[in-house]
Amino acid sequence: DYTGDAQFISAHMAEIEECIRYILAKREASLVAEPEGSPNRGLIMGRTTGDLSHASYAYCNDAPCWRGLVEISKALSEVAASAGDVVLSARAAEVAAEADAYREDILRSIRQVTIHTTDPPFVPVIVDTAEPYANMHMNGLVSYTNFRMYNHLLDSGILDETMTRWILDYRRTRGGEILGMIRWGNQVDNFLCEDVQWEKLRLERIEEFLLNLYAYITYDLVPGVWTGYEEFCLDPMQSDEPPPGRSNLNHAWWPRWQTRMNHGYEQTRVGANIPELVRFALVQAERDRELLWLARAMPREWLVEGARTVVRDAPTRWGRLGLEIRSHVDTEGRIDVVIHTPGGGWPRVNLRLRHPRGELLREVRLNGRPHDDFDPETETIHLPAGLTGTSRVVVLWQRSQ
Repeated sequence: DYTGDAQFISAHMAEIEECIRYILAKREASLVAEPEGSPNRGLIMGRTTGDLSHASYAYCNDAPCWRGLVEISKALSEVAASAGDVVLSARAAEVAAEADAYREDILRSIRQVTIHTTDPPFVPVIVDTAEPYANMHMNGLVSYTNFRMYNHLLDSGILDETMTRWILDYRRTRGGEILGMIRWGNQVDNFLCEDVQWEKLRLERIEEFLLNLYAYITYDLVPGVWTGYEEFCLDPMQSDEPPPGRSNLNHAWWPRWQTRMNHGYEQTRVGANIPELVRFALVQAERDRELLWLARAMPREWLVEGARTVVRDAPTRWGRLGLEIRSHVDTEGRIDVVIHTPGGGWPRVNLRLRHPRGELLREVRLNGRPHDDFDPETETIHLPAGLTGTSRVVVLWQRSQ
């Protein structure tokens, strides 16, 4: 989507087809083996993580495989359209149809096994889970469910808002999060956090998103730690491994072990998490809609008088985007926004400006003309599709009483 490299797809069709056939063959095995009505029917048997040896039917495997079929069918369709390839177009349609059937099997199964005796209901990740988890860190399997398996299920985007809310609320109220960060046993293991934050944004849980971002910066990437790493202990004086406290928190009150690293290998993904979360806050493309969000979760403090935020050449699937936001909220009661959208084919854009004092939007101008399509309650300005070149938005507020 970002590169438009149709030649890459064409050159690797053999490998792509092998992946597609693998998923469909695994699905076919359970369609044959599992009876009608079984929650396992149509799902893939496999291990949930390399650290656990058991194999099971688990939505953390199936949902990403479904998403893979969806995305590759889109890519094949785009390549076929650009090349006028009727055969490839038909194959893209076949894969899309398989993805639709797969989705129905996954969601049917989840509806079957969801346990409604708790508030919120408990949505298992592993199909044959008999009872709700009392908390999200009670043993190794549950901790892996909390820190990894739920994230992969949520990141796929297969669930509706209700089920997503059930999972997020269940894990949060039963010890699965600390300051918005993900818990693993007696440690915080936040390196897969972006999978969850994507869905928190979809549900407009902006404050939870920002709590994770700032807690991550404060507690995980503390001063004196120069590499991305996976986890740190809640109680740094307790551990199963010497020296005590498998943590790399550089606390002054713990000088003897201040350079001790916990999972102290450099993780490229961890090092990228903070800039990726900041990107989500500023530039986020909806996956299944032609919609681009700008400043969706920008902290209010970033819009105080005199503040300036600049984004240059941010890649999106419609092209590279530029954004500049200047605040004059105290001196002139307004914020100026400049959006650069070179080329064509840009989708609808939602621009959110969260006033530092929560004052209400009262007027918007787009390229010098009045623009009435905005929502003061959600602080969102709805810009039309097809913006090209440089667009200037001026936003004015009315003071709260």
